[in-house]
Amino acid sequence: AVLNMYIDAGLESSDPYWAVVWPSAVALATFLLDQEPHLVKGKRVCDLGAGLGLGGIGAALAGAQEVMLYDNEGIALDCARRSVERNGLMLYAPQDNFGDLPATPFVEVEKMDWCDQRFKPREKFDMLVACDVLYQDAAVDPICSLVTRLVRPGGIFLLADPPERTPKNRKRFLETVGAEMISTTKTKINYCGDACELLIIKFKMPSSFK
Repeated sequence: AVLNMYIDAGLESSDPYWAVVWPSAVALATFLLDQEPHLVKGKRVCDLGAGLGLGGIGAALAGAQEVMLYDNEGIALDCARRSVERNGLMLYAPQDNFGDLPATPFVEVEKMDWCDQRFKPREKFDMLVACDVLYQDAAVDPICSLVTRLVRPGGIFLLADPPERTPKNRKRFLETVGAEMISTTKTKINYCGDACELLIIKFKMPSSFK
């Protein structure tokens, strides 16, 4: 239905795949909520290519202080805003002025094209979470560039990815950024009635970027 909507609107080049809650997003949110909430507790976190926002919302529910959801699809971000509110989280708007940080985790939503070399966040994040962002060869270089702009030196990049999908792209990412792969966790989820195996990969960013 979403694809047909884009075709009818003459937007064939737009990405309709945000409309699916992919297994990697389910695995990432589950990992943060049930296994390692300490990774995000009290941290500033961004969700890159957030789609419907499940990974970032999972981080907020696990105790992150701030979460930014980045995606290039405006309709996806509208849906993510609704999900944030339905989960009882505070939705931040740029005009808001909280003064001291509120006790309740808050989530901000921003449209962003990861190929835009001019993009810079207001300040760097402690942690970046993402799902399936290295599946295309052409995505590796833009992601490498973006990660160094988004994550503070020594920060964490948590990636959810299918085990056999483009391991060469993960290797290329490591070599380009100079990151360290500090853990790889295999996890299984039930996805639409099927057992689905995913990797949750934890990268530590270098203490300084080239």
